[in-house]
Amino acid sequence: MFCFPQVDLRHKDEVEGTNRVEIGIDLSEFYLSVEWDILDVPAIRNEKFYTCCEEPYIDITFNISMRRKTLFYTVNLIIPCMGISFLTVLVFYLPSDSGEKVSLSISILLSLTVFFLLLAEIIPPTSLVVPLLGKYLLFTMILVTLSICVTVVVLNVHFRYEFLNISIQVCFSHR
Repeated sequence: MFCFPQVDLRHKDEVEGTNRVEIGIDLSEFYLSVEWDILDVPAIRNEKFYTCCEEPYIDITFNISMRRKTLFYTVNLIIPCMGISFLTVLVFYLPSDSGEKVSLSISILLSLTVFFLLLAEIIPPTSLVVPLLGKYLLFTMILVTLSICVTVVVLNVHFRYEFLNISIQVCFSHR
């Protein structure tokens, strides 16, 4: 997501009898991109002589350096993902008597699933690598699932405390 790609473009002169090729790119009609900034466009003029001909074969190599604009992805993907992850920790802060622990955990898991589907639509489809944000979301979904399991166990122990046998009461008592 935060890469600086470089593109090499080569322009060859195909007109016979000319050995003059202009160096440069006219950016007057360049359409500004909302995702990329062009940092630099250096050009290198190359002349190559072949045994068949006396005149040189000329080409120009442009090395276009670009930078991805990251504000859109930071505001719309990374910050909400961190916020949803923070809510998972708050589930354990809720008291067991409130009755909203499991529903909050399931709502967080549902929002992570919807967020992961949204991410799958934005990124290009590939089966070679999983993006770092996708790995983070999958890891967070696993942790939220474990959080739901732990919350269910805590609620089960909390509400069935009177009915547990004496040995279990001794293990979980605060005395």
